[in-house]
Amino acid sequence: RDSSEGRRREDENQNGENQSNEERQSGDIASTDSGKLTFSKRSTALGDLYGFWRLSNTPAVETRFVTWVEKISRHSPLASRILIDGSYLRAMFSFLALVPTLGGLVLGALMLKLTELQPVPAPNTYFIAAIALGVFDALAGVTLSSVLFLGTLLSGNITTLDQFMTILGLSALIMTPGLIASSIRPLRRAVNSFDDFWERITDYLLMILLGGWAVEKLVGALNGLAGVELAITSEAHRIGLITSLFIFLRLILEDLATHFFPERLAKQEAEDRKSTRLNSSHVSESR
Repeated sequence: RDSSEGRRREDENQNGENQSNEERQSGDIASTDSGKLTFSKRSTALGDLYGFWRLSNTPAVETRFVTWVEKISRHSPLASRILIDGSYLRAMFSFLALVPTLGGLVLGALMLKLTELQPVPAPNTYFIAAIALGVFDALAGVTLSSVLFLGTLLSGNITTLDQFMTILGLSALIMTPGLIASSIRPLRRAVNSFDDFWERITDYLLMILLGGWAVEKLVGALNGLAGVELAITSEAHRIGLITSLFIFLRLILEDLATHFFPERLAKQEAEDRKSTRLNSSHVSESR
């Protein structure tokens, strides 16, 4: 009988461990190969008590956006990943998180004007600003890239393969830095222990160093796409360093959202997680 009781206790302990593992896994948000976001469950903090989301009609606006994400996610995991990239901004600023996307429209139109619709890079200041939008919100980067690419293409100024590859490379360079960084390490991580703290330090170091390095190499490769030497390639190192700074600032904002807006962030993540579950190509990213 003592032996039977011992086996029963071992079975109960094993079942408890399995249940605990399942609960931890259920707190992870699905991710795609284009980047990693993690799901967090925390109690209410100061930021959750005050904010723009308490204004009238704000919940309705957010609900419409989430519904849109759910519809898109049924057809494209990558599009869903791009749409949920700014969840930390929505957690902190609610509907004002769409400002970077609107800024992408304006900046894209301005860059087209400055280049006179030619498939060439805009002045460095504007190009760096475009990369910043792509780092802070993938949706803003995609919006800007689409304006730049379609505007140049529809103008009829692309007459050779080199010109087409140039504008394609420029557009990709604008919208991918944030996705590149998130494919290296998770953009968001809850720090609940000393081990988590060191993991977060590693996140910062790897994403800042490798993200900036990748952008530097992409800028340097533009000459090969264009078939001519572009002036912007001489600034590849500086643009890479500035991109590293943008990635650092993005990580700071992610941590602010995680620690001061946990309830809001969990709500955004839960809704996004519900939509991304529809795609079988997603895998769980555990903390």
